Amino acid sequence: MSGRRARALRAADKLRLDLCYRNKQGDICAPNAKQVIGHTSIAESVFYGGAAGGGKSYWLLMMILTFAALTPGIQCAVFRRRYKELHQSIIPQALALLPRRTYRFDKQLGKLEFIHN
Repeated sequence: MSGRRARALRAADKLRLDLCYRNKQGDICAPNAKQVIGHTSIAESVFYGGAAGGGKSYWLLMMILTFAALTPGIQCAVFRRRYKELHQSIIPQALALLPRRTYRFDKQLGKLEFIHN
């Protein structure tokens, strides 16, 4: 096992982050077919499109949170056409997925930072 992978596994163990898909009622559910393809792809770039409500933003959020939680020092960004849209959808979804002890969130900056002990 490479040193980088070993560090990532130790970080994941310390963080104890269990991300899972949830429906609008908050119940755990399986990802949809396109989300599964995106998660299992070994491609360097994944292009995921489709109509509104297809789970694209949720899939991206899960990918970013997982990667960021396992990779101390990584910086990721999510952009929307309007800043207000982040505070209405992506940010509340991200905060709802994460245990409070695992992150710091600066509301003014819209910046979420994982706590890697």
